[in-house]
Amino acid sequence: SNMFTRMLNGIYAESYGRGDVEIHENDLENTSYGIEAYSNNLSIWGNLIKGENAENSFTGIYAEGSGNVNANRVSVGDAGRDGNSATGIELYSTSSFDARSRGIFAYNNMVVIDGFSRVRGFDVYANTSSNVMTRIYHNSVNITGTIFDNDGIEQDKGDNVQGFAAPNSVAAYFNGNSAVDAVNNIWHN
Repeated sequence: SNMFTRMLNGIYAESYGRGDVEIHENDLENTSYGIEAYSNNLSIWGNLIKGENAENSFTGIYAEGSGNVNANRVSVGDAGRDGNSATGIELYSTSSFDARSRGIFAYNNMVVIDGFSRVRGFDVYANTSSNVMTRIYHNSVNITGTIFDNDGIEQDKGDNVQGFAAPNSVAAYFNGNSAVDAVNNIWHN
């Protein structure tokens, strides 16, 4: 167990070969980017990530590849001041070399964000060129302090969803052609 305090970026790990990325039971406080991990065999669990007064953009966990993201707690207050964004957990599923693991499985996570601008509890993408599923089970997300732009919407500039309008603050955002299996989650906006 490690503690990281007042760092712009907390933990960064990458292994796209057959190596594993395991990030377990860390405390990260006053960070703008808690955990950023890339691997075909991710294991991110039991971490506590707190962003305090996020004047910059905030992302609690960014996970890309395949594997598990579970039992993490992400929170930030006063997120998104001055038009910056805040995201609790961002997932980008890709196919894996390991046939046992395809996509990301996120379960038993908790996200709490008090935000002013574009806030997303879960932000989910998938590599549409492969048959990848992102599974999201038994998570709790609480988004408070929602304020919308003048027109109440944000235009998504993603390649797959040109012109799709989404509210600025949402508990879960599933982007484009993402294959998502979401079961027994609590989404509160």
